[in-house]
Amino acid sequence: MKNIKLSRRELLSHSAIGGGSLSLGLLNPLGMFGSNILYGADATSQNNHLVFIHLEGGYSASFAAAKAFLNNPNFGGITDASILTVGNGLAVHKSFEKFPKSVLAQMATAGILHNAAGHPAARMAGLVSDSKVGALHYLAAGMGGPSSNKLVQAGPSFAVAFNGSYNGVAVQPLTDMKTIIDALGGGEVGPYTPDRLIAAKAMAAAGIQSQDLLQGNPNSLTSMPTSYASAIDVLNKPVQVFDSNKMLADYGINSTLVGKTVASQFAFAELMIRASSNVIMIGNRGVWDNHNDPKMTTVFNKMDADIIPALTKFFTRVYGDVDNNIAPLPEFAGKNIVTVIYGDFVREADNSGHGSGITATVVGPNVKQGSLDQINGSGLFASSTPNPSAFWAYLATILKAPSDTVNSLVNLGGAGTAAGLQTLKGLSKI
Repeated sequence: MKNIKLSRRELLSHSAIGGGSLSLGLLNPLGMFGSNILYGADATSQNNHLVFIHLEGGYSASFAAAKAFLNNPNFGGITDASILTVGNGLAVHKSFEKFPKSVLAQMATAGILHNAAGHPAARMAGLVSDSKVGALHYLAAGMGGPSSNKLVQAGPSFAVAFNGSYNGVAVQPLTDMKTIIDALGGGEVGPYTPDRLIAAKAMAAAGIQSQDLLQGNPNSLTSMPTSYASAIDVLNKPVQVFDSNKMLADYGINSTLVGKTVASQFAFAELMIRASSNVIMIGNRGVWDNHNDPKMTTVFNKMDADIIPALTKFFTRVYGDVDNNIAPLPEFAGKNIVTVIYGDFVREADNSGHGSGITATVVGPNVKQGSLDQINGSGLFASSTPNPSAFWAYLATILKAPSDTVNSLVNLGGAGTAAGLQTLKGLSKI
């Protein structure tokens, strides 16, 4: 049959006619499943998850490697009072003291040298990406697990608009938690609510009807096959009761829209962990690329006002807070949840310009507390600093991905990557 070229909007219009609203996959798979209670996929079916936070234009080393700037009073805004000494060589910015101590106990800083200073080049190098796919795809695909929601994006935007797939895994940008809650199977079942298994079969039929259109538009519609599979997958799974209204209230939000606030993105991350997603991407734009601000006043204020409060809430719910006798929520206890704060580059002392690498913050139960930042007080890295592929292979290691996945990430980096991975394993309990 001849392939038909259609825009994404045209396909969705045709799909709605041919297969009903069920054919929209996770874009709006089951709008008729209204809910205040989430019935999620079996939360025990996947134990390894990555929450990847990307601060576009950042992430200043004054946070993750604060002590390096103590001897340069004119750069980084760091004084003795600015430093929180955590332990095992890890010294971070004082704003991190708001995190639970149980989180600081499993925190590390990793220096990464990509040798790129321009925005596109540094971003692509750090994400090991060709703009179509990147290390995020390799990792999400390699982690396995039963979910079709393997790589999801919190909201409409991220630093790179990935438009490709790797081993069947593409980025799924999702903008409304209600859509996810409904797709996972609503709580207030009314007389007109379709049976879940019947709905799954109807969606499968709609997906089959759309095959020619999908195959004829592989680039613009790259996420659609995954969306069909995701919606069918969650409809066929057993359910668990979960109060989504309480979750939203705990994050201080009253809307299910994702991306308008940082808190909504972390609530979304928590929701997608419940739904067994492998990798959850959180992008944040704003003041991180702040030139001529050597004391980093603007980024410190942004971090304190925007990121720290929401992230602290997420950390407390997911990892617990031993000092305040708060256990992690039961559905997260025993899970291997890794959280990473990342960016394009650090800042250098020359007008707080672009640096040649990244200092990443990593948190997780398999993270060995410590620092391998390898950065000096001017924002310059040692030549022996591991490259980005070594860092992604390290993440694959602490996420217990198969050795084939670790090796594929090492191979993306070329010479020196294996040695860089061995260095970073100093921050691993595995």
